[in-house]
Amino acid sequence: MSKITTTHVYKVNGELVIADNVEVAVNIYREHLMSFGTPHPEIRSIILIEDDNIPPSSSALIRDKE
Repeated sequence: MSKITTTHVYKVNGELVIADNVEVAVNIYREHLMSFGTPHPEIRSIILIEDDNIPPSSSALIRDKE
């Protein structure tokens, strides 16, 4: 049986990245761009995406890998 947990969604330079924290999000983004030959991508913006609940939440549901 699968377990549902939470994580976060960040927008790094306009790209959505799912990660537990901002440092991991930046690392994922950089690793992705480096795979296309961009050795040191500049980070211009990081936004934590929130939902429309009241109060807003930054938690996103995710299924744990089994």
